[in-house]
Amino acid sequence: MEALKTNSGKSGEVQKEKVFAATTRAKVGTDSVDTTTSECSPDRKPFHVVLTSEGNSYQEWQTLIMYYHFKKQQATNPCTEMTGFTRVLSSQGGSPDSLMDIMPTYVAPSVGAHLHRGFRVINRPWSMWKFVTDPKFKEYVKEDYIYIAETDHLLLKDLPNKATPDIVVGFYFPYMEPVETRYDTVKRFWPEGDPKTLYPTGPSPTIMHVDILAKIAELWYQSSVDLKADSAADAVLGWALEMWGYTLACAKLGVKHHIWQQFQIEPASSWHQNVTVEDPYIYHYTFGVEYSVEGIAMIGQVGEWSLDKRRWTYGGFPPRNLSTPPPCAGECAHVLTALFNEATSKLPQWDTAATGTDTLMHRRGGGVAGEPAARGELGYQVATAGAWAIPDLGIDRLYFFKNGRATTTEGSASWTPVNSSALSLQICGRILGLTFNDALHPTSFVATCMHGRPARGRSYEGKLVSVDGAPAGISVESSEPEPDSVVEAIIGSGPWAWSGTLPLAYLSGGILHTPWGPGKWGPVKPVEGDPTKDIFMEFVGSRHIITFGECSTFQSVRLGDGSIVKGWKQILPPQKACKI
Repeated sequence: MEALKTNSGKSGEVQKEKVFAATTRAKVGTDSVDTTTSECSPDRKPFHVVLTSEGNSYQEWQTLIMYYHFKKQQATNPCTEMTGFTRVLSSQGGSPDSLMDIMPTYVAPSVGAHLHRGFRVINRPWSMWKFVTDPKFKEYVKEDYIYIAETDHLLLKDLPNKATPDIVVGFYFPYMEPVETRYDTVKRFWPEGDPKTLYPTGPSPTIMHVDILAKIAELWYQSSVDLKADSAADAVLGWALEMWGYTLACAKLGVKHHIWQQFQIEPASSWHQNVTVEDPYIYHYTFGVEYSVEGIAMIGQVGEWSLDKRRWTYGGFPPRNLSTPPPCAGECAHVLTALFNEATSKLPQWDTAATGTDTLMHRRGGGVAGEPAARGELGYQVATAGAWAIPDLGIDRLYFFKNGRATTTEGSASWTPVNSSALSLQICGRILGLTFNDALHPTSFVATCMHGRPARGRSYEGKLVSVDGAPAGISVESSEPEPDSVVEAIIGSGPWAWSGTLPLAYLSGGILHTPWGPGKWGPVKPVEGDPTKDIFMEFVGSRHIITFGECSTFQSVRLGDGSIVKGWKQILPPQKACKI
């Protein structure tokens, strides 16, 4: 299988450097740097970056952005250990692509469909095996170590080499633990070993000695093929299957790993990770970051502001100058947007590339996020009254929030005002018109399906309900909150999550609904001269002091033992199943 080399000979190298400088507009150095300069530490261990990729537009734009940040970081340190770079490309029939003259590239023909069975990630171990066993390998890789990179790895700073001739540096992946659901499957493919002793890591990011790569590459590939061919293993291991192929190959061959958590970060809107605090070397954008226009995390769904690489799988490159995240979106969203925008602004491929959609979508439910007053008196009363139910639709715990959001035990919904006695509710992919019995003291409504066969025009009854013994409706102890007080800000707001668990509902009369039962809430009595913005919550026999922070967050301190819990607003995926 003949491999293709981008350049050969001195003149080719000069040409390649000129092309790169012209292509990136960011003259941040060449692909090879001096590994012998006397000004660098004698302990310096140069390594070669090996980027695995496939020949398609989706990975092409990722490769360009990755390569830009590699070159940028490589240029920051004259004694960098990142001294070389080769892209290992798998393509149909070993065909070259448009990036061949931009970066050093080795091409391997893609593995056959009868082997990858639709799981094209198997091309990674396949192409790495072909690369390391090619007689020309040493013409590409002069270093003793390699870093196996992916197209969605963005270097944040110069990467050091912590590997040794005998130990691979890897990253801990929680989903690579041999938990009960995976234990038996892994044991079948490694009967002589104990799955609990496996390193919970994968093939990338790793830094390893080239001798270790040569040792494991074939078995890494073959293990991945075998796992994919086994339908039971395929169902259990899923998209991480090739990672398990690598881990099993290393275990069978006795390859040891050092797990380095600062190696990279894999943020998502639901993790609430802080890139600055964790200070990683690589931003791995394998997960999308999804937020509402207010900056609330939208879990398990495409956000109203969305930066997910999969959005540009087929629809062209991501556009230049992506819309910035909402101010209250997680730091990861701001960091990733800046990394994209910096690279694309300097890469001329974007001058002519077809581009897809922007990151900013729209607020679901119509309009923009409104203040309670903008949504009307009815909306305020409905949001602060309690839990609602539409029994005939199987909706038994529906909370409205005064910002136009809503949530149930099955997912999220949204609402907009129609008039002084009616709201429009978007739920289960339908629009329901809700007409309430009373605008000031609502206790029931009639829900009419506004579109969609066969339910269009059909009506259903809705009502306030008691939840876990908590009162329904407005308590007789209810009192109007003072203007601008913490109570006014919090009452009827949401959807709030207690360390990721929904819902917390702050209702009128100091009524509190939690996932663990009813409770009470109210303002903490201020100390003279020190007005407070704290509230108390009492539920499950404990009293908590809640301090609200910026961007829809809070911290709870439990009285008695000082236990601290974080909370935030969070939007679940839309509810899909209704009996319509």
